[in-house]
Amino acid sequence: MNYKINPLKLTSAFMLPAELTEKHLKLIGEIPLKVMLWVYKNAGFDPIDQKKISKALNISESDVGDSLGFLAELGYLNAEALNAKELNTGVNSALGVAENEEKNAVLKNKKPTREDILNLAANDENVKFILAEAQTKFGRLLRQNEIATLVWLYADEGMDTAVLLMAIDYAVNSGKGTIGYIEKLAVDWINNGVDTISAAEERISLLLAKKDAWRTISGVFGFKSRNPSKKENELSYKWVYTYSFDKKVLKEAYDRTVDSLSEFNIKYVDKILENWHKAGLKTLTDILNYEEKEKEQKGKNKPTEKSKENAKKIKTDKTYASYNKEKFKNKLSEDYN
Repeated sequence: MNYKINPLKLTSAFMLPAELTEKHLKLIGEIPLKVMLWVYKNAGFDPIDQKKISKALNISESDVGDSLGFLAELGYLNAEALNAKELNTGVNSALGVAENEEKNAVLKNKKPTREDILNLAANDENVKFILAEAQTKFGRLLRQNEIATLVWLYADEGMDTAVLLMAIDYAVNSGKGTIGYIEKLAVDWINNGVDTISAAEERISLLLAKKDAWRTISGVFGFKSRNPSKKENELSYKWVYTYSFDKKVLKEAYDRTVDSLSEFNIKYVDKILENWHKAGLKTLTDILNYEEKEKEQKGKNKPTEKSKENAKKIKTDKTYASYNKEKFKNKLSEDYN
C-alpha cells in the first residue's frame, strides 16, 4: 500500500528545524522528541514551563528537564531559559537518558566518561543503537552508570552488538534487569568466548535449562522459593539433564537420604544418584529391580560358619569404630570435595 501526505492536515501545521531530521533524529530518544514537538507547537518564544509539559505529556518533570537540557545542548532552545540544574545533564540528555542519581558511585574497572560516550555516539551508530534498545528493554531512561557499563562492554571489551543486546534481553526477561547482573553475565560470556549469536543462544539455552532443573528439584524436595547456590545449580542440572532422572527417582534419593541421616544432605543425594547413574539405572523400576536382584544374589552366597565367627570377632573388638553419623558426614564431605 502506498501512502501520501493528507494536504488537509497541513492547514494546522507548525515548523520544525530541518536540521532535526538531517543530523539529530537518530540521536534523540522517544521522550526528548515528544518534548521537542510539544515545545515547538505550544511554547513559541515564551518561557518554557516544565510542569505544564509534564502534565500535558504525562512525563515526569525530571525527564522533561533532561529532555530540555538535550535540546538546549543541540541548540534548539536558548540556554538562558533553563536553570543550571536543568543544563547539567551532559551526555545523559544528549542520548535521551536520565541523570544518574548516584553521582558518587564507583564503577568497576575504568569505564568511559560522559565525554568519551558523546564522542563515541557521534561516530558510531552502534553505540546509539545499543543505548536506544537498552532503554526500550528497561522501559525507562538509562542512568549514567548503566550507559557507561554498556558502552564499556561494547567499545572497550569488544562485545558484539547483537550479543550484548541478547544479554540485556535475557536479563530483563528473567526478572534480573539490573546493570550489575547484565555486567556479570556479559563478562562471563566474554571470558568464555561467547562472541556470536549462535554461541549466545547456546549459553541462554543452558541458563534456561539450569533454571528449569532447579525448579524441578525445588518442587520434588519441597524447597521454598529461593535462588540456588552455584553448587545447587550445577547438581540440579546434572541430575535432571545429564543423568536424565525423573521426579520419582529424585524423590527416592531424597527420601533415602532423610531416612539414613534424619536430615537432608545434598552431597548424600548426589552420591546416591551418581551410583545409580554409573549402574545404568534410569527409572525407579530399574532401581528396585536392580536391588532385588542384588538381594537374591546375596541370598545365594550365604556366609559360612567361619565367616560368621570372624564377623562376630570384629564387632566385639575394642578397636572397632562403631557407626557415627557425624563421622560419616565428615568423610562424605572429604570425598565429595
